[in-house]
Order: sequence, then C-alpha cells, then structure tokens
Amino acid sequence: MLAAASCSDFKDYNEVKTDSQTASANTTLWENISSNSNLSQFAALVQKAGLSSDLNSPTYYTVWAPVNGSFDYDGYNSLDSATLARELVKNHIAYYGIQTGDSSRVHTLNNKSHIFTPETFSGVDLISINQPGSNGILHTIDGSAPFYPNFYEFIEQCDTTQDSIAKYIMQYHYSYLNESKSVVGPIVNGMQTYTDSVMETGNILLSRFNFKYDNEDSTYTCVLPTNKAWNASYAMLTPYFKYPTTIYYETYDDKDAAVTSQESPASNLQDSLAKRFMLEPAFYSNNNTYNKLIVTENRGAIDDTIYSTRYGRLSHGSEILKAEKIETLSNGYIRYVDSLRYVPWQWFKPGYGTRITARVLRGTQTTVQLYKDDIDETKLTFPKDYASNYYTYTHITPESSSGRPEFDIELPAVLSTTYNFYLIVVPQNIDKTDTIEVKPNKLGVTLSYAMSNGNLATKEYNFGQAFVNDTAKVDTMYLGQFTFPTAYYGLSNARPVLKITNTSKIYGTEKTAYTRDLRIAGVMVLPEDYDAYRKEKGE
Repeated sequence: MLAAASCSDFKDYNEVKTDSQTASANTTLWENISSNSNLSQFAALVQKAGLSSDLNSPTYYTVWAPVNGSFDYDGYNSLDSATLARELVKNHIAYYGIQTGDSSRVHTLNNKSHIFTPETFSGVDLISINQPGSNGILHTIDGSAPFYPNFYEFIEQCDTTQDSIAKYIMQYHYSYLNESKSVVGPIVNGMQTYTDSVMETGNILLSRFNFKYDNEDSTYTCVLPTNKAWNASYAMLTPYFKYPTTIYYETYDDKDAAVTSQESPASNLQDSLAKRFMLEPAFYSNNNTYNKLIVTENRGAIDDTIYSTRYGRLSHGSEILKAEKIETLSNGYIRYVDSLRYVPWQWFKPGYGTRITARVLRGTQTTVQLYKDDIDETKLTFPKDYASNYYTYTHITPESSSGRPEFDIELPAVLSTTYNFYLIVVPQNIDKTDTIEVKPNKLGVTLSYAMSNGNLATKEYNFGQAFVNDTAKVDTMYLGQFTFPTAYYGLSNARPVLKITNTSKIYGTEKTAYTRDLRIAGVMVLPEDYDAYRKEKGE
C-alpha cells in the first residue's frame, strides 16, 4: 500500500494541502530530503556526490529517494564521488516535475531510462509520492533503482589487463574538449581557459560498425569473445592475412604493363585485421525485424537468421548467440561466447564475383546491357543467379583481323588462402536479333600474383590445352584452383591479375572454328570450402 504525501492526481500547487504538504512546498528538495530522518543515508550520499547544491537551486527536478536501510549504503559510500554520482544519485534524479501517472518512461540525470508506474520506479516499490517542493517533486522508494551501464560504460570499466576484447576496443578511445558546450574563461599566458570544460568521448573503431554504443534510446545485442575465444580466433584468422614487407604487382599505363611495388606494414596489418574481424559482426539491433526474437531465443520463426549492423543477414543465429555469460546493459545485452561461430564465407572469407572493367590489350572493350526481352532464353541456359531484368557483359573486339585480344581482371581483397576460379563466358548469340554463326572461344588463362617474399610470379591455367566454352549457354567455366601465398586485403594498390587471352590461331582450321571476340560476364573467386558448400547445396 502506498502512503501518498498528496493525492495521486495532483497537478499543480494551487490545491488545498495539509500543513505538512504546504510546508514542503515552500522549501527546496534538498531541504526536504536532508530534514527527513528516513532519508539521512541518501542525503549523505547526495552530499558526497556533490549534488546537494543542485537540489537547492531554482532548477526543477524530480527525486526518487530510497529510504534508510532499503539499499546498500556502505557499498555506495565506498565509491568515489564521480562513480557514486553516476551510479546512484543521478540514477534517482530527473529534470522537471514528474508525478505518478505523468509518464511511463523517464530519463534520469545519468541518461538512463526507467519505467515509472503508479506503484513502482524502475521495478522498486514506491513508499510515498508527489511530495511538492519549491523546486520539484519528491517520491520515496523501498530500495535503490538498478544501475546498468551502457555498452561503452561497461567496456570502460573492464580490467583491460584481463579482458582482451575490452583492451582492443579501448585502444581506439578518444576524448576532446567541446568548445561550443564549454564556458569560456579568461586568457591566461596567451591561452584560452574555460571555467566549465565539457569533454566529449568517442571510439574510432566502434563508429565503423553502425552501432550506437553509448546511446540509451537504442538497444543492441553484442556478441563478444571470451579470452578463450579471442585467443582461438586470433590463431585461426592470422594465417589468412600473411603479408610480405614489400609486395610487387603489375600496373598499366596506356595498355603497357609495368611492375611496381608497395610497402606493407606486414605484422601490424596482420594483427589489426585479425582482431578487427573478431569484432565486426558482433552487433545486432534488437529493433531489427530479424533480431526481435533474440531475447526470447525463439529462433524458428525466422529460419535462424540474425542481422548484423555491419554484415547484414547471418545464418545459424542460434549458434552465434550461444552464450557462456550474459551481461545486462542499459542499452541491451552482451553475450560472451567461448567460440565465434560465424560461417567463414559470411564473415571474413567471402566469395565474390566481379565484372570490373579491366585493361584490354590488342582490342577494344564495350559494356553491353541486354534486357530479358532481347535474350533468347529458349536457346540459352543461364547461371542460377540470373534473376534481374537485364544481363550485362563486356564485349572485347580485336583491334585487327589478326589480333588476339587479352582481358586482364584485377582481383581485390584476396586472402592468403585457397580459391577456385570460374570465368563466365557469353556466347555470340545471346542477343536473339543476331544471325551470325555461333563459334566458341579458345582461351588461355594466366594468373599474376606475389610469392611469399613479395616477388612477382605467374601461373598458367591451360594445363596443355585451352579452355573452350559451351555456346549453348552462358558458360560458367571452371579454370582451376590456387592458394595465394600472400594476402591483398587492406592494401591500397597491389592486386593479383587474372589474364584472359584469345589463343586461337589466325590461320588454318582454327581461324574459322573459333571467334576471336571475347564476351565476358565476369569471374567468380570462391574460397575452396565455400565452393564445396555451394556444390553440396546444388547452388
């Protein structure tokens, strides 16, 4: 049962009040708190935290004061004044006058959000309500409201000598003076001083992940590795990011190839990328449609898919979220996991297809876009990913009647791992208006890459005979497999190059048997394990 200091539908101070209510309305919140023997413990903590003058000022506040013996006074009293203010005192004070029934959600001075009902404040029972003061309203409660840090406050409090992920995140912490919010003071020794300095903080790393890490109005689930998972994942990831200190690669100037080099901070880049990939897929907005069932852990309704702020949809959500420990935050949850269970090709090792317009030798390239209505789909079969209203490819024509054009495609973001290569070749009769005789291509394939010492090397993919495409379809031709000794991910300029060359002879039967035009829709570069998965699923 609540003992109300005034009626619960109190709206202004013009109502008739009892003598005690009238007296409290003429004194400040601080005077009402400090003179109440049942609030002496809270009053002492308010004074230690340095907030007594605020509650004695003309600024209007609402206070939810825990009564003596209802909370851990000794524990709070052992805190330093700044922590005490943040975790207890400011957690029980809000701006403006808020009475029972006025608002279901209130934001206290420490920017935390609390549910305020006619019976409870943040789940703690109300004892007395709506006691007026000259600068606000006082409620008393039977205990302290729980304080939960937001994600960034939690990480800041972690012991970085023991917590690997917290140490990594805090390396990117920064703070600066917000001059527009600070109160300007006098010039001293030629330098501007401030009588009230407002310092702002942020984190360069976390800002990359579309994650409002210190926002109290958004809620997230954060999947962080324990030290065990950190160490295991770091050992697993680093071999994919092997770099020489100097890497050589081909560049092109007006169609002429030249060899140049790029310096690589090998060990630093390997370390940085391995750590970054452990954190990149870790954040999930609880308001996203895919993630709304995270808290209830009822995954079946959405086919076990969750949506990362950085990576988008990730499969096997229930495995990813399997936690050893859960920490409650003011803006969500941290789920500590003993293993990072992301699917590698959805994570750090994706396959990709590219239609990059590349260098052409001994020919001229044109980008062709055909709409479905222009394609004879009755005579051609297409790759399964052909679902749009048009099909795009690059058409390379020889510069002379005897020319053998070459198409060189740069492969970005390659890791030091094994890939399978596919070339997508378009037949001459893809356009149903063409009436030309359909001939296949006879192609040679060469890969230009850097060895483990950074020196340039080449690999031929013909294996003694050329690749010939099937003209009855848009042919996804398997070229072969290759294990890159070095990674290119994160390098600004260096790339391996896949060179596609027309190798048909310009005399004899080959001259009439093969076309020397090249029609290339793209290449696919697939990690070996991802390619095996695709084949198993029939993709």
